[in-house]
Amino acid sequence: MYQKYFYHHLIDFGGLERHLALTDLEDTEQKQLLLIIHKTLFLEIVRFTLDKLPPEQHVEFLHYLETKPEDKGIWVFLKRSIENIEDQIQQIEVK
Repeated sequence: MYQKYFYHHLIDFGGLERHLALTDLEDTEQKQLLLIIHKTLFLEIVRFTLDKLPPEQHVEFLHYLETKPEDKGIWVFLKRSIENIEDQIQQIEVK
């Protein structure tokens, strides 16, 4: 249903879905809210990653993201430049 990205293993989307299922929201409202959450997280993680990467690596990262969004090679690329990137992504707070 949702596009998977390189960071999906770091986020408990199932827990989010279970939590939403306990609400009084209609199924369509739950799906819309989940879509908003997915899109917001995507934008925050991309923004965060670009802020941490040297500018000369932005194009390469965005190319990976566009052509192979689930590829584990993205982690290899990111770990070369950003220390503890996985831990840092898990700590992101959506503003």
